[in-house]
Amino acid sequence: MLRSLKRHPIPEHVDLPFGYRVMIKQVPRKELEEHLGNGVMASWVVEDQTIYLDKSRPIKKRRADLAHELVHALADWQAKVLGGPLGDAKN
Repeated sequence: MLRSLKRHPIPEHVDLPFGYRVMIKQVPRKELEEHLGNGVMASWVVEDQTIYLDKSRPIKKRRADLAHELVHALADWQAKVLGGPLGDAKN
């Protein structure tokens, strides 16, 4: 299991249907805190469709942070593409 994870680094982006691309940037903690506040380890910034990860954290924690932030990105994708929570858009 661990060996296979090493072959799969954190991606630079994730493409969702309908042309919605989520960028993923691993940045120094200092840079993350300068822009987003002290103690921030990861963040989804909807305005630039980017997930920022603290690159000083261990890879296992960055993967967990990425999974958490992808949930936020998926919620915003759903609202944009489907028109709101649980697909409020008409067929």
